[in-house]
Amino acid sequence: MVARLQDLGYLDDAAFADFWIENRESFRPRGKRLLEQELRQRGIDTGALEERLADLDEEASAMRAARKKAQGLARSGYPTFAAKISGFLKRRGFSYEVVTAVTRRLWMEVALDA
Repeated sequence: MVARLQDLGYLDDAAFADFWIENRESFRPRGKRLLEQELRQRGIDTGALEERLADLDEEASAMRAARKKAQGLARSGYPTFAAKISGFLKRRGFSYEVVTAVTRRLWMEVALDA
């Protein structure tokens, strides 16, 4: 039964991983770490995960995820802004380096617009 489903293309880890990552990138961007965790919970093979996540641009994903939230925090000071944006991005699974870079970049955008 499983072999037949694989032959029909219904059980394809790589295709599902591609779909999942594309969906997350479009609607709720996540960091590599959290995407990997979500896909492992769904039983996706580790080899397929590494291959699919290698091309992911985490900084661009983090910018898309936090841009709207940053606009809402434009009037707050930098300490409040940084705490809220970095906490938001960390909960989304982004690395410390990405969180720090994106927080600074967003603050510069928001400060210039204000």
